[in-house]
Amino acid sequence: MAALLLAPAAQAGKEAASGSFYPIGGPLYYEETFVGDNLIVKAGWPFAQTGTFSGNVFVEQTIIIELDSGKIEGEDITTFIGTIAGESGSYNGFHEWTVVDGFAVGTWKIISGTVGSATLEGEGTFVTDSETGLGTYSGYIEIND
Repeated sequence: MAALLLAPAAQAGKEAASGSFYPIGGPLYYEETFVGDNLIVKAGWPFAQTGTFSGNVFVEQTIIIELDSGKIEGEDITTFIGTIAGESGSYNGFHEWTVVDGFAVGTWKIISGTVGSATLEGEGTFVTDSETGLGTYSGYIEIND
């Protein structure tokens, strides 16, 4: 008798997600504020994404630069419109990152998203060249009907 193997339900709809991104212009806004020994930067940037997510994403950044240590870390709120795994979709996401040797290294998570009439979840990691804004991402997505 042959055994029937089923993937756990939570794993059934997960797909690998990967690609690249790059800035498509300068910041649409940029503000600097000093708080104690920290420089806080708030900026909004348009980016293009390729791969699993193919389209445009707007990134609203909050960057904290510790002036005494040189440590740089940040959080981003993202809004994407385009195609996701080849279908029309959009998402709102969140990134957390730290600059290490000239690269922003961090995690991404989809907070809410849709592909057609289905909901979208996903998370992963990314690496960005801090000077050029060129980067790559990888992780997974799950499209739920």
